[in-house]
Amino acid sequence: VLFPPDPPDATVIPLQHCDSAWKSALDHADLVDNLLATELREGWIRPVPGGDEELRRRYRHTAVGKLGVVVSPDRPPRLVVDSSVSGVTSNTHLPNKAPNPSLADVRKCLPLCPANESLAALVLDVSKAHRRVCVRHDDQGLLCFRHRDVLYQSVTLNFGARASGFYWNRVAGLLVRLTHRLWRVRHSAQIYVDDLLAILLRSSAPLLSALLVVLLCVLRVPMSWHKAALSARVTWIGWSFDFETFTVQLDPSKLRRLLDLLRLLSDSPRCTISALEKLTGKLLWLSNLFQSFRPSLDLRITSPLPLVAIPVGCKLLRIAHTQVSSLKDVPQHISSRRVWVQVANPLRPERELSPESLEVLRMWLALASSPQPFRWLLYRPLFVCEASADACADSTSAGLGGFIRLPDGRQACFAQTLCAELLSDLFPWFPSGTSPQHCIAAWEMLAQ
Repeated sequence: VLFPPDPPDATVIPLQHCDSAWKSALDHADLVDNLLATELREGWIRPVPGGDEELRRRYRHTAVGKLGVVVSPDRPPRLVVDSSVSGVTSNTHLPNKAPNPSLADVRKCLPLCPANESLAALVLDVSKAHRRVCVRHDDQGLLCFRHRDVLYQSVTLNFGARASGFYWNRVAGLLVRLTHRLWRVRHSAQIYVDDLLAILLRSSAPLLSALLVVLLCVLRVPMSWHKAALSARVTWIGWSFDFETFTVQLDPSKLRRLLDLLRLLSDSPRCTISALEKLTGKLLWLSNLFQSFRPSLDLRITSPLPLVAIPVGCKLLRIAHTQVSSLKDVPQHISSRRVWVQVANPLRPERELSPESLEVLRMWLALASSPQPFRWLLYRPLFVCEASADACADSTSAGLGGFIRLPDGRQACFAQTLCAELLSDLFPWFPSGTSPQHCIAAWEMLAQ
């Protein structure tokens, strides 16, 4: 399923030829040489001997983007061609956004309770997925780039083009539908970009997996066979699943990097926008295990910065000792002397986290570093009943109470009174001598 395309940009960048590559490709020129040699050998790219003039002579529409390389500690380096700076992205009107399966979708495919039949999972990965889709000859002048003053053109779709997501999503959907038609027994099959996860009964998993492998070989789908796995314990898109115990945890290597980043940002209130965006993306991934804490990731960070010259785009926060929220709060005549103003500057790469945001980061650090990293995969069974609970408190004690009524008419209730001394013994965070009435929200949550 593809989302509708975005509305056309207000400003359409004309097609243009960029003269250089991004800094990542320039700093790793030798690595780029090796990657380009592989792509030349596979026939995915080819040089343009005559340069820009020859490219314009061959094709009606031409553009040259900027080459970059992505170096990640847990995966091989890969080349990326930025087609936005060359104007190709703004001139392409294709729906390239599609909903990918998440951890919640995997949970919905599992039995409601542990079954007598054991399960197994099959993980397959399509090798260089975007490179398997050929570019129409008339459009081969659009996905071009330079390296060491040599002009290259892409014969197949590259990573980074808007068209790549659109066409590969259609191919991936076709592969999943063929899998469903091939397997007529109970199963689950879903694909995240190019990573396939199938859940099967363990008794039939070897036979069905072999049938699918034969089909992929007949269709000549290039696979990364070293990533293939058929087991009750598999790793898929960063999650480690155990279908014997129906538990899941974040991949240990990804968890270590997340903990390092959390400790780095929670120790100091100042950070860069790039580090904050990187951490937010990782925490959004982790929030699949902690859905109730997902709203805490709506981080709104402002850093008041005293400036002599205020850049365009800043938000005015304070004039002298007066807070400003709208233009009518600004006095017509401020002062005859120099006045300090505070602004939130979106153009500055540094941000300062508020105390509340630091508390949120420490909360996620405590969750991620829990001594029990596993989470139960199966949903809790639906329990139909009518229940209610509440709490009350005064300066000396707190009271909890509630009731439950079952569909057959049976009901039960409870009531408990806890003095302040007992509350201090039970909860270390509740200091001795504090009025329980000050923590009424905590007692209401405890009653629930």
